[in-house]
Amino acid sequence: MDLEPTEIKAIITRMKRANGHLASVIRMMEEDGLRVRPHPAHRRQ
Repeated sequence: MDLEPTEIKAIITRMKRANGHLASVIRMMEEDGLRVRPHPAHRRQ
């Protein structure tokens, strides 16, 4: 795949931003003990 340097820079910038967002969510889950509720369709009956 051939990409222009400007395209690569834009891709890297977006990937770094996404990485930062994911790190924030993980940190919040670890620190606050965020609990994820199961979707109603997946609950045992």
